[in-house]
Amino acid sequence: MKKINLILILFSLIGILSAQNILLWDNDNYSSFVQPGDEYYTGTEVAVGRSLLRNGLTFEETTILPGDLSQYDAVFVTLGVYCLS
Repeated sequence: MKKINLILILFSLIGILSAQNILLWDNDNYSSFVQPGDEYYTGTEVAVGRSLLRNGLTFEETTILPGDLSQYDAVFVTLGVYCLS
C-alpha cells in the first residue's frame, strides 16, 4: 500500500516538475523490497528512479546529500521501507 501511495504522489508531481533539475538522494540504509512482477530485491531508489525515467524526467542520484541544494528544483529522498535498527 505504501508503494502505491508513493507512486501516486510521484505521478501527481509530474506536471509540476516538467522543466527541472531533480536530485534523488538514496538515503535508505540499503533497504530493499521485492519489485512487483520481479523475483529479486531492489532498492527503493531504483523504483523512484524508474518512475521518473518512465515519465521522461532526468535526475541526478547520490548517496551523499550535497551541501547546496539551491540548484535543484525538486529533491526526492528515499528513507527505506522499514526501520533497520
